[in-house]
Amino acid sequence: MTPSRRPTPQDELLLQVAVGDEAAAREAWATAARGLDIGALPPQAHAVLPLLAAALPRLGYRFADQPRLAGVRKRTWYLNMQRAQALAPVIQRLTRERLEPVVTGGFAVLLLAGDLSLRQLFDVEVALPADAERRRAAYAVLVASGWARSSARRDGALLDLHAERWAR
Repeated sequence: MTPSRRPTPQDELLLQVAVGDEAAAREAWATAARGLDIGALPPQAHAVLPLLAAALPRLGYRFADQPRLAGVRKRTWYLNMQRAQALAPVIQRLTRERLEPVVTGGFAVLLLAGDLSLRQLFDVEVALPADAERRRAAYAVLVASGWARSSARRDGALLDLHAERWAR
């Protein structure tokens, strides 16, 4: 949810259905399903839809909007696969150059879960060793692979953190 919008009781119920243990998910669905119109959900609540699409069949529920939920989940998988396919060659090259890339954040969670359809990602985080020599080597790999740095920052509690955004 965005900071400008507080989660509603319906948001919390849908999240409980999506990720709660079976008993809690069933209890939440008993309330959430009444009058649920996924088309009327605010955009900030759409992130839970792929998780809901996975949870309902697992719980044995059929929902009138199940085909729409399945479509959202397929689209999420497709968009995440595009990101993975764009990133894979550069990760492979960084690895060949012994630069030790580590995929982190939301993409790492989806990889560990074995399901790229659970949550749409808008970026992929990759951690690299921070020493200057390997950073320069990583930059060279990224630039040679068609990527360009779009922003950089060094702030926060971990002042040794170098966070950069690259785009292709």
